Amino acid sequence: MQLMPWNDKEYSVNIEKIDNQHKELIGYLNTLHDAFTEGKDHAIIEAMLEDLSSYAKHHFGLEEQLMQAYDYSDYMLHRLRHNYFIEYIVDLEIDYMAGKKDVTGRTMYLLMDWIDKHIKIMDKKYVEHLNANGVF
Repeated sequence: MQLMPWNDKEYSVNIEKIDNQHKELIGYLNTLHDAFTEGKDHAIIEAMLEDLSSYAKHHFGLEEQLMQAYDYSDYMLHRLRHNYFIEYIVDLEIDYMAGKKDVTGRTMYLLMDWIDKHIKIMDKKYVEHLNANGVF
């Protein structure tokens, strides 16, 4: 069972490229969660954490380019939220490598909650700005 299933009604921002990237980001989270719950090899989970971090950086970069290009007033706040997420994943990776497996359940929930709220609130807000400026 997926930790965080995609739901168009809740998560779609009605921009195909962004929606596809959000689906991909959620897919990384679900795959990581499955690996944790199935007790996959330590090296596999470390690689998945790196993949999640790398993909998040890629996706956030696209969002931030759009926000800057169209003078989104909350750009800096949005960017800070992105940075927080990346730092959190890096901290998770460090804790996991140090053998602190008890952090994974709590951390998986926090990652899911962050992605959920970020898409529903922060991302939909900047997309409204883009739409109001005739971008999409």
